Amino acid sequence: MSSLSFTLPFFYIVGFDNVGPVTQKFFWYWFFNFLLQGTLLFLGEFYVALTPSEATAHSTFASCCYRPLCPPVSQSCLFARL
Repeated sequence: MSSLSFTLPFFYIVGFDNVGPVTQKFFWYWFFNFLLQGTLLFLGEFYVALTPSEATAHSTFASCCYRPLCPPVSQSCLFARL
């Protein structure tokens, strides 16, 4: 139901109803939005089950996602001095 309530106004606002078979395009647009929202919901529930407490979630997320993006210690110390 939430995918339909998002898809219905957005489909017409973007202008997908201008050319071609509108019913077929709407169905496929709604279907892929439905699959996307279901997948994101599943991933969200998976991450909640993976990290049962806030401390675990913070340490797991920081080590998995932010660690490769962090500069080495020597560079971060140089930036702190500026």
